[in-house]
Amino acid sequence: MDNITKNFIELCKIPSPSGNEEKVREKIIDMYSDLGKWKVDSIGNVYLSIGEGEKSLLLNAHIDTVPVDSDKINVILDNNIIRSDGKTILGADDKSGVVAILEGVRKKKNEIKGRLDVILTVQEETGLNGAKNVNISSIKAKEGYVFDLHNPPGDIVNISPYHNTFKFFIYGKAAHAGVEPEKGINAIFLSSKAISKLKIGRIDDESTSNVGFIKGGSATNVVPDFVEIWAEARSRNEEKLIKISDEIIDTFIKEVEDGSGKIEYKLNREYNGYKFDEDDKLIKIIKKVFDSLNIKPNIISTMGGSDSNVFNEKGIKTIVLSTGMNNVHTKEEYIKVEDLLTSVKVVEKIIDFYFEN
Repeated sequence: MDNITKNFIELCKIPSPSGNEEKVREKIIDMYSDLGKWKVDSIGNVYLSIGEGEKSLLLNAHIDTVPVDSDKINVILDNNIIRSDGKTILGADDKSGVVAILEGVRKKKNEIKGRLDVILTVQEETGLNGAKNVNISSIKAKEGYVFDLHNPPGDIVNISPYHNTFKFFIYGKAAHAGVEPEKGINAIFLSSKAISKLKIGRIDDESTSNVGFIKGGSATNVVPDFVEIWAEARSRNEEKLIKISDEIIDTFIKEVEDGSGKIEYKLNREYNGYKFDEDDKLIKIIKKVFDSLNIKPNIISTMGGSDSNVFNEKGIKTIVLSTGMNNVHTKEEYIKVEDLLTSVKVVEKIIDFYFEN
């Protein structure tokens, strides 16, 4: 087994759900201590800077994963495919990005003709909280690449959505459901009427919405007087997102108030979208990288968010690249060794071409 694959498997064995990244962070710093002096901020993000010079570049991945229902992840290497034993996720999202960056940097450390900033974030899976708390003043780079996308190396994200989330608090009136239901106001019923009138799922080719969490009621013989609902909307078109969000809020208000209930809500912009032209400098460089490795570049738009959304909003221009992970967020998650090793080569070539001349 090659060292890159070995190191990746070692990191995957350590569960690191969002908010509990300490052990994997310690392992990363220990495993890659030769790269330089690591720094950890108050939320747990990890920083590494190498070199100085006029040119500067950011490389990013996140060290957290979705929830893991175990204190151990059993990793299997079979027929050059890395997966878990089927009882948990693997964690290739995004430890494949972490390993790709750090192994690539390790090979090119002495050839960096400028400043390279590496940031490994925490709590990406729970709202990009790590990136939102990054200390921008400690970063010289104003552009870079985020390694956090499924599919084999070659995918390049140039368009990403705007994302709103909603929390609705629906108030009714409690009553005995069997003896005097007419005295009650059923908060679940009012919420259901509102939800039934929403456009849920794929609204058009660049917009979606979803109701993902409902909590309320106490017993079958009690008219429920409170319901909490979480929902979201996304669109690669900000004007569309505003229109969809207004429709969702207006629908809830109308249905609840028409049924004599009361409503409160919170609207939050989770992150802003971005769009890069295909002739952008970063895209030209990564196309050159892929050409040198005989990889066909595939420029795509996505409906998912990543640390890139936050960095772009903070003034650090970044695009997202694929690393080879598949079936992410499931127990069927896997990555081919070939794709992992290719991702390392991608990082090496990025360093070559970005800092050339």
